[in-house]
Amino acid sequence: MASTKSTAVKVFGILSIVFGAISLVTAPLSFVGLETTLQLLGATGLYASWLQFTVFLSPVLAILSIVFGIGLLRYAEWGRKGSIYLAIFSIVFNILNGVISAVSLSGQFASTSPSGEVGAAIGAVVGAIIGSVVGMIYPILVLIFLTRPAAKASCR
Repeated sequence: MASTKSTAVKVFGILSIVFGAISLVTAPLSFVGLETTLQLLGATGLYASWLQFTVFLSPVLAILSIVFGIGLLRYAEWGRKGSIYLAIFSIVFNILNGVISAVSLSGQFASTSPSGEVGAAIGAVVGAIIGSVVGMIYPILVLIFLTRPAAKASCR
């Protein structure tokens, strides 16, 4: 009996490589623009450290995404499991990023903005939350599709 290969595994393999490559290509821009970003946001303390950490973490995650995507295209179990672990990490990371950004930005705007500019603080917090939620869509889809029996059976 011939085994059928899951289309989801192939699709997520391609997407992992594409998203990883885009992130890897744009990573140098983040390094170059880091100081400007910190100045524009007036980021200090924990928030500045967090932004610096994420800029250095991004290329590492991009490389992992590419490697696991190649594993998925080969229908390798390590590619499937690695993609699942990376998805779980990404979800936790996005939640943490949203919380740190929202708390830092709301505190920053509250302490530096005149009382009439509450809208800027609300916008920054809402933007941080929306960004985190949007950032979790792909990892959630990875978890849904790569944990299905057909995906498991395809990767040996």
